[in-house]
Amino acid sequence: MASKSIDFSIFRHNVKSTETEEIATFSIGGRWFGLETMEVKSAIVAGNLASIPRAPEYILGTIFHHGESVLVVDLAPLLGLPSPPRQPNQPMQLVLLNTGMDEGMVGFLVDILGEIPIVTHDKIQPVKGMMEQTGMVRAVVKTPDNMLTLLDSQSMTEMIGIHHVTA
Repeated sequence: MASKSIDFSIFRHNVKSTETEEIATFSIGGRWFGLETMEVKSAIVAGNLASIPRAPEYILGTIFHHGESVLVVDLAPLLGLPSPPRQPNQPMQLVLLNTGMDEGMVGFLVDILGEIPIVTHDKIQPVKGMMEQTGMVRAVVKTPDNMLTLLDSQSMTEMIGIHHVTA
C-alpha cells in the first residue's frame, strides 16, 4: 500500500527550542508515524535476519548491528495494519531504539523512513478515547494533507515484553 505523503515543508520554519519536539518519522502500512528523536538510536537498512523459533508473529528475528544483537519487530500487526510480504534476506528499513536495559536495542520494521521535522507543541494533540486503547499511541499531529501519529516508545517496548528505561 502506498503511503500518502506528508508535506514536511510546513515544519521547516520551526526552530528547535523548549517549545518544540524533533520527530523521527516513518511509514507503516500506508500510515505515517513518529517518535521523539531522543528515543531513537538510529535508522538503518539491514538484512541477514536470524529467525527465533516459536516467537510471536510480530517478532521477525534478530540481526547484529555494530556487534550488538538487535531484536527485530514488525509493528504492523500490533497496530492493526497489514504487513507487507517479505522475501528471505530482503533488506529491511529499521528504526532502532535503545531500551536502556540488558535486552539492548530493538529494531522496528518500517516501510519508508521519513524526514525529521521540528514540531511546535501546540500542533501536537493528545489522543482521547479509542486511539489510546492501543497503548502505543501518544498523540497526533494534523497536517493539511495527512496525519502523523506519535507513538509511545515505552508502551511499544512493554507490549513486546521489553521494559524500556528512558534517559
